[in-house]
Amino acid sequence: MHRGVSNKQMGFAVRLLLSGIVGGLVTIAGLAHGYDGGPAVLAGGPPSVANELQETAAPPVDAARSDLATQLGMDGSSIVVVSSDAVLWSDGSLGCPEPGRAYQQVVTPGYRIVLSADGATYEYHSARNGEPVLCMDPRPPLEGAAGSLIP
Repeated sequence: MHRGVSNKQMGFAVRLLLSGIVGGLVTIAGLAHGYDGGPAVLAGGPPSVANELQETAAPPVDAARSDLATQLGMDGSSIVVVSSDAVLWSDGSLGCPEPGRAYQQVVTPGYRIVLSADGATYEYHSARNGEPVLCMDPRPPLEGAAGSLIP
């Protein structure tokens, strides 16, 4: 160990260095997957990303339909899936920001599911591995083509 440097200072320096490395790797990964700060294209991007999201598509759609059926007090079979897309959200709010709340500023892969029931449209958003949430004031995902989850 260097003279004059405590274990605490060295630990802080190592954590700072590692966080910089991780941040750089996240940025590089985003660039490697076609995100350059501009329009993000998931369907036309690397096949592994689009395929990975699409392979797990059924559970978010089913969960969104089930949640809406419960909230509306109706049978899920009468709820129509208008669209279901694999998308990239611009941050951790997943396109559903709540006033006064802070979110991670990281591009987040996930889903946008639009359902229709009794003439009204409902939009659900989720992260790739998260439960879909009914979004009352939805914001769009990053611009670009989305990968449809509906066969």
